[in-house]
Amino acid sequence: ALWDALSTTNVFHATVKTPNNGTDEYEFNDHFETGFSVPEVVPSYFYIEFKTNNAANESSYQMVDENGTVLFQRTGMSNNTTYKDTFDLNYGCYQFYVNDSGDDGIDFWANNDGTGFVRIREVGGGVVKTFEGDFGESIIYNFTIDYPLEYEELNDIHAIDVYPNPTSDKFY
Repeated sequence: ALWDALSTTNVFHATVKTPNNGTDEYEFNDHFETGFSVPEVVPSYFYIEFKTNNAANESSYQMVDENGTVLFQRTGMSNNTTYKDTFDLNYGCYQFYVNDSGDDGIDFWANNDGTGFVRIREVGGGVVKTFEGDFGESIIYNFTIDYPLEYEELNDIHAIDVYPNPTSDKFY
């Protein structure tokens, strides 16, 4: 993954208190902390510039919205070809996902697959993001459109209800 939650100073804290409105029988597992990164901001009108290497059959990519809906997917690309896919996205959170089934990215120094690249470019502007081509199996890039998500937006949330409790499947 492109974002490294371990190197950030942002920390998400979760604490469980009075489970089922009762006394907690084991309080030592009531708190969890994890690092997180605030996603980068991308302009709403942009395009993906993707140049395949000599093993284009290994490469694919997709754009996914915050609900997990695949908005766009590209597969079956030709060797040494540059693709430009334009997006005009609304405010929200998105994920750009690149997959390489050969687990060697599109620019791996230790084979003869050749050199490819992948970038996000603003329409009528410059490069917004350049991704490392030696990425192994995948690139997962989470971003927002035209506005940053900031910690300050979360400050007013003091409690979250999670149900049903107990559960063996999903919490809401």
